[in-house]
Amino acid sequence: MVIVSSNAGTEVSAEYAERVEALVEAAAPARETVQGESWKTCRLTIRLYAYAAPGSEAPRWAVDYSDDASRELTEYDSREAADLFYEKMVRETAEHLGEDHDGIPVRFASTDVEGVPGPLPELPVVDTDDIRTLLDQVAEDAVLYVERGEDGEVWLAFGPAAHVPPRTVLLTRYDILELLGLYDEHGSRITRQDVDADDDVFLEDLAGIASEAARAAVGALFPAGPLG
Repeated sequence: MVIVSSNAGTEVSAEYAERVEALVEAAAPARETVQGESWKTCRLTIRLYAYAAPGSEAPRWAVDYSDDASRELTEYDSREAADLFYEKMVRETAEHLGEDHDGIPVRFASTDVEGVPGPLPELPVVDTDDIRTLLDQVAEDAVLYVERGEDGEVWLAFGPAAHVPPRTVLLTRYDILELLGLYDEHGSRITRQDVDADDDVFLEDLAGIASEAARAAVGALFPAGPLG
């Protein structure tokens, strides 16, 4: 039963709708999916509430969808029906989240629905020592990348590009050499010892670039679904 709708007619009296709105606004949601502010996306929430129907006090459940442009509040006689509609709304919304200004797929800031893009764990930060460590790697195609553990934690790692999923790479050893104008020669390999103090500013730039790449790389490790 439609209680509030920005795009269609309602199926209850204005008084009933106002009373239900007051109930859900005062209650804690039983389920919740939230998308925060980001470029080209609006803030939206999808929540499920339980309450006693005004007048009859019969148990009722409602799914409340709200974004910057619309709101849909729908009431159900059973929790099962409300759960089904709630998850349907979340999945349909997930299909239209789009990408941010960096071209990275937008994710829900929080969700309890499996199989949709949920929040990412804390992103690793690359520092200049990580850049120097990458420079010391013996593999000619060495890269700095992110790995994921079974419990959802992520960390920085080093290895040959041939053994690493390309979408998880943050920086390559070749990137460092090219920026610094250094090159390996026969019998001689560039290491951190060959980097002058004057080059630190370039290493800091590389660390910043790699840190900025972490969100997309970690996102590739969590293609869909809430953590845990």
